[in-house]
Amino acid sequence: MEPTFDHIEPGRFKLSGDLTFSSVPAVWDQARKMLLDVYEEEVEIDIGSVDKFDSSGLALLVAWARWAHCNNKELRYRNVTEKTNKLIEINKLQDLLKTN
Repeated sequence: MEPTFDHIEPGRFKLSGDLTFSSVPAVWDQARKMLLDVYEEEVEIDIGSVDKFDSSGLALLVAWARWAHCNNKELRYRNVTEKTNKLIEINKLQDLLKTN
């Protein structure tokens, strides 16, 4: 399923579809343009509708966390699945990727 990155309201976004090696570049391009226009200090990305998620998807979440840090933003990932949480824990990224 083709991924989409949607602006819900100021500071809130929703990601859906597959977040894999083949789809991450398109999501990166789509999201980068929207994130450049974020002025809120707190940003939320809902990833509960992501179907397939692999290490490339995890790398994208890390890249967004770095973007947030460099731009003095507080980024949270919402509706994280158990499988995604396990991938975050296995890679010891729970301090970097704030979820709930």
